[in-house]
Amino acid sequence: METLVLPQKESQIEALQAQIAKLQLQLVGQLYNTELTFTKPIMLYSSESNPKKEDICMIGSVRGKGKCGKCGGKWATTTKGIGCPQCFTMPEKYIVDFHWKGKRIRLFKDKSGETLDSYNRAKRLLERIRGEIDDHTFDPTFYVKADQIKYQFEVYIWNWVELIKSDWPAPATEKKNTYLISKYLVPFFGKLDLREIRSAQIVKFYKYLNDLKLSSNYKHQIMAVLHKLFTSAWRWEDIAKIPIFPQIKTEEKPFKWIDKQDQEKILLGIKDHDKLIFKFLFLCGCRISEITALKWDCVDYKNRILTIKRTHSARILKEATKTNDWRFLYITDEMMKILKDQPRTINGYVFTNKHGEHYHYSWLHQIWGMATKKVGIQITLYNAVKHSWACQRIKAGFHHEEIALAFGHKNINMTKKYTRILTENLKEVFEGEKIRHIKTVTKPSPGGLGEQT
Repeated sequence: METLVLPQKESQIEALQAQIAKLQLQLVGQLYNTELTFTKPIMLYSSESNPKKEDICMIGSVRGKGKCGKCGGKWATTTKGIGCPQCFTMPEKYIVDFHWKGKRIRLFKDKSGETLDSYNRAKRLLERIRGEIDDHTFDPTFYVKADQIKYQFEVYIWNWVELIKSDWPAPATEKKNTYLISKYLVPFFGKLDLREIRSAQIVKFYKYLNDLKLSSNYKHQIMAVLHKLFTSAWRWEDIAKIPIFPQIKTEEKPFKWIDKQDQEKILLGIKDHDKLIFKFLFLCGCRISEITALKWDCVDYKNRILTIKRTHSARILKEATKTNDWRFLYITDEMMKILKDQPRTINGYVFTNKHGEHYHYSWLHQIWGMATKKVGIQITLYNAVKHSWACQRIKAGFHHEEIALAFGHKNINMTKKYTRILTENLKEVFEGEKIRHIKTVTKPSPGGLGEQT
């Protein structure tokens, strides 16, 4: 018979159970003179039923700030808190002191920025930190004052502007976004920690905008700036995820346009020297800021091509258009006459005022406003130029694709290579008169013979 060996450790319990089962089978077998086979022992005890409890984080301590105001002695920790054992006084402020990843961290304020002015407040903060360490969610930047300031919304967003404003398409975009940030975003979110802003707060902000009775398009612009901020923060790994934003339906407002007769009426209210740039705008249909930025190096008399590659934004010349593409316009006879009537100036601009200075959009807008008031036709300069140019040609029978070609040809290299072909294609569009081509179409007849139509 086998000898029973008592276990020395708890880990040997299962082996002991197996030995007991084998011995029981041997005894029963000898009693009945039968050989029994050992299969599987019955588990009398499982170590899994009483697992070892994981260690709980107990790092750090609460200390009093400074020394006793009466005797100058150090603070001592008692069962009731921290105080002076001689004078029975208590600190006015407390410190949470601990080490994290080899670095000593001393906290004088809690996560919300409140001073640790009581022992219970400091103790509660330390317990919270220990819990976050246990949950593997502790981030010291939420508690360190310098990092707290860095992630405050009003601080973070202006740092963000400085970093990404060079990516904005134009100075006017920077000016507009800066206004939206200072007018709406900063007053609402203020000192909130960017990392703790959730979807619910985004929805509250959107409701705040609704209460201001702003248009849907304007609200969309504000929310777009906010979404770009959170997208950048997520890409820079400053936040774990981007909050969910509400869907905003933008309204497409109907625009006004006028025919050539109304354009001529409005020109009657403009001085002769200033009329030329307005006439040119009516003929080309460009953005106003693109024509104010037009220079002589973009005028090709030989091929009758006008290159649009610059624009003005917030009175600053930008060496790119709004879409960052070059566009090419056909120079009609009327446009050619206006260009040749323009004097050459030192600054290189095609259109200048009587003082030799290039036009600004605000000047043209002011001149236009006074002229429309005189003749009694209320329409914005943009609608009178760009929208009216397109609508006049669509009404004349041109297709949308032809208008799109005239407004912008994206492939610059192809355009340069096929300048002659582009000139022929754009000629009739800019002239405003379409040459109709009647095609002979072969229509199948029931007998299989073609029928000429």
